[in-house]
Amino acid sequence: QAFFFLLRHCRSFGPAIATLNPQQMPRESNEASRASNCQSIPQNFGDDPFYWLEFAARNGDPLSQVVYAQHADTLSQNSRPQDPSRRAAIRAKAVAYLEHAAARGSADAYLMLASSYERGGLTQKNPALAYSYLSALAKVTGDPGVANKAISLRSSLPDAGAAEAMAARLAASCCLSATHRPAREEEN
Repeated sequence: QAFFFLLRHCRSFGPAIATLNPQQMPRESNEASRASNCQSIPQNFGDDPFYWLEFAARNGDPLSQVVYAQHADTLSQNSRPQDPSRRAAIRAKAVAYLEHAAARGSADAYLMLASSYERGGLTQKNPALAYSYLSALAKVTGDPGVANKAISLRSSLPDAGAAEAMAARLAASCCLSATHRPAREEEN
C-alpha cells in the first residue's frame, strides 16, 4: 500500500521528475526525500500504481483492501473504454475486499460498509446492514458520533431485531486495534 502512495506521488511530479535534483534541495526537506525516492523508480514502472494496490489487496492486506474500495470509482473510470460491466466488477471486488477486511477486524472497513449500505454506491442501499455495521462499531469503539448515527438509522427500520442480532455478531469480530477492544484485552 505504501508503494501505491509513492507511485501516485511520483506521478504527480509528471515530466518534471527528470529535472528534480535531490542534492540541490535541503537535506531535511521532505521533497528532497520524495524526489530521491521517485528518481529510483524506473520510468515506466509506475504506469499503473493501482496494480500494486490491487496486488496488496488481493494478497489479503486489510488496509490495502480498504484503500482499494476508497478508490473503486477512480479505478472504474480509468478503464478504457468506459465499460459498465467493468465498473460493476470493480465495485463487487471492492465490496468483497471490504467484507474480507471487516472479517479480519478492520474498523475502517466496518465504517465504509456502513456508509455504502446507507447511501448506496458500492452496494445497494440496505439500511438494516448499515445499522448493523454502525451499531457494532459503536459498541466496540464507544464513539458517540457513530452511536448517534446508528440510533438514527435504527429508528428508520421497521423491524430491527435481525439487524440487532447481526450487529452483535459483527461486534464480536471487530476491531484490529487493541484500543477498540479494551474489555476483550483485559479478559485474556
